[in-house]
Amino acid sequence: MEKFSFFNSVSGDRRYKAEDWANYFNKFITNGYFPNIASNLQVMASGTNMKVTLRTGAAWINGYMYQNTTDFDLTIQTADAVNSRKDRVVLRLDHEKREIKAYVKKGTPSGSPVAPALQRDADAYELAVAEVLVRNGVVVITQEAVTDVRLNKDLCGVVNSLLQADTTMIFNQYWDWFVRTKQKYDEDNTTIMSDFRKFMEDEKKRYNDEFTAWFQNLKNILDSNTAGNLLNEINKIHDKWNATLVELEKKSQAVQHGLNVVNATTSSPLNIEIQGRTLADLLGKDGAVPQTNKVFSVETAKYYLIINSSSAQVTVDNTAQNTPYKFTGKASVLLTWISGMVALYEVDQATYNKINIDPEFSSQKLMSKFPYVEGVQHLNPVVNIAGTNPSYVYTNILLAGQNGVNDVLYQEDGQWKVLRKWLIDKSTKAITLLPQSVVETVQVEGSLAVSGVTQVSVDSGIVMRGKMNKFYYSSAYKRYYINHAESPLQFRTQTIIGIFKNGVLDNKWEITARKNDDPSYPTLGIQYARIDESFFDSTAEYTVTYSVLDKHLYTTNVIDAKVMYNQSLASTVREVVEKQADNSTLLFAVQAKVGELTAKTKEYGLRLTPRRSGRDENDIFTVTEYKMANGTVRKRSLLSNPNAYGSYLTRTETEYFENGAVQKVTLLDLIYDVDGNFIDEVERT
Repeated sequence: MEKFSFFNSVSGDRRYKAEDWANYFNKFITNGYFPNIASNLQVMASGTNMKVTLRTGAAWINGYMYQNTTDFDLTIQTADAVNSRKDRVVLRLDHEKREIKAYVKKGTPSGSPVAPALQRDADAYELAVAEVLVRNGVVVITQEAVTDVRLNKDLCGVVNSLLQADTTMIFNQYWDWFVRTKQKYDEDNTTIMSDFRKFMEDEKKRYNDEFTAWFQNLKNILDSNTAGNLLNEINKIHDKWNATLVELEKKSQAVQHGLNVVNATTSSPLNIEIQGRTLADLLGKDGAVPQTNKVFSVETAKYYLIINSSSAQVTVDNTAQNTPYKFTGKASVLLTWISGMVALYEVDQATYNKINIDPEFSSQKLMSKFPYVEGVQHLNPVVNIAGTNPSYVYTNILLAGQNGVNDVLYQEDGQWKVLRKWLIDKSTKAITLLPQSVVETVQVEGSLAVSGVTQVSVDSGIVMRGKMNKFYYSSAYKRYYINHAESPLQFRTQTIIGIFKNGVLDNKWEITARKNDDPSYPTLGIQYARIDESFFDSTAEYTVTYSVLDKHLYTTNVIDAKVMYNQSLASTVREVVEKQADNSTLLFAVQAKVGELTAKTKEYGLRLTPRRSGRDENDIFTVTEYKMANGTVRKRSLLSNPNAYGSYLTRTETEYFENGAVQKVTLLDLIYDVDGNFIDEVERT
């Protein structure tokens, strides 16, 4: 078919489309971006979030022009938790939409991610200006993750045309400068290399003379046995170095509470280890020889750790101590033992602060300390020793709450909160129902990290920090206590890490270890804290950081280890309900009032805790609006608790709006018995 262009139209016989002009320009202007200035259509990472910025500039695609007049942001979708992916920032010529716009083309997560293919067919034609590596788990895109591909002619390239500037004179001037500069460089380089060769010959001769003298002396010293031992030591160092190289190749991945899952391969067990360092025993071999009243001088400004057998007695500053024991600022140490051994270590302050004194630790299990609030355990390991309960402080009794209702920890607005419906008395272990549910904000400290595929390293113990609004006061001693009898922490703390006044560490508090003959030991904890009345500020806000009294165990010979937080009940409701209503625009759920969720109610698969009286505060409402041609239909669903007769009610209230007013209301009630069996259906208009 013969085609030609362009001629004036006479009575409409020479009409042309946009694609005719595009084909015309495409003959002598190639695809790509306009390179002047250099930042045209450059993609820059924000460095603070999951967005990239497309700079101003212009491009040419198959005869069509694209121009961006202002910088604007493009959002990178959430990273995959396991694998990385590569996204592409593309300019898309869309013939159906008749537009050219910039998009982020999402790649597929993979162990070896590749960028998605560009679409170049009759429907669309894409140019890539950048590739973005979205590593697994990232929440911020940095510039090093962005690869500029504008100059790659297969992906984008630079716009060219049949019109070319005459650069002959410019090139001749450049070539003249290059020849003169190269000649000067060759002359200077010849002089430098001559001096360098002379220097190297002199150094080589001096080195050979010194090495020959050293080697001759070495042969005189070493016999065959010594040389063999030396070779063995060299081989040991070589093997250790190779092992270190393998260790360095392992990657570390942070385990976020409630988000990540740690999976170990089935071919090897999951290893749990504590990161630490090798310490030198100050007692040396003397620590293995029975001693009586052996006194050691220690420096008050240094930090120490004592580890000993059960038959040893440790006395620091005239006070008997349980061991293992760490201390600083003491004047003297008295050790007495008749068998076994004692080791005394000097450590730096950083190591001292990380040491968890836990005599129950062995190589087969890890004592994992978790925070609690009124008996609610915040971090819940699924893998634990058979027979223990991962939900409450008292591992020897199941405190699941009445009717199966547990207190729940959830995250909201960046804070961890506890929804409590039951009060647990720590001394009697009795459970009572609160008249109204309460929500408390709590704070969690500590971290769990993963090294490689099958190795979990605990960097620091997880402890609890909470506000103190009640103290025990002794009128006899005129002191305040935080974990004495009748104080809030009396059944919680094992060790006290620090007490803060208005957010600042308060050194006025005296933290003291209880003696073995103390009737409060170890029920109230192995330490207690007190402060003189003169130093106590009743107007200040005191917070205490402590490790919990009870611990849970989990073994190392597991295939799959999971660490997660319980989710918010309201979040569960929201997810289930919104999946059922495609056009849901409003959802009302009183989060603090929602009870236990089950699967007995037919419509949403939900059933709430038994109501107590009157209108139930646990009712859940959903409103779904459907836009119609002549108005609006609003469907309001109510999921109710049992009424006085023990039945459940699911009510659907449909309102028909027209011209802003309700024209008709239909009520549909579905009634079920306490076992979830359907009883009756009632419809009213």
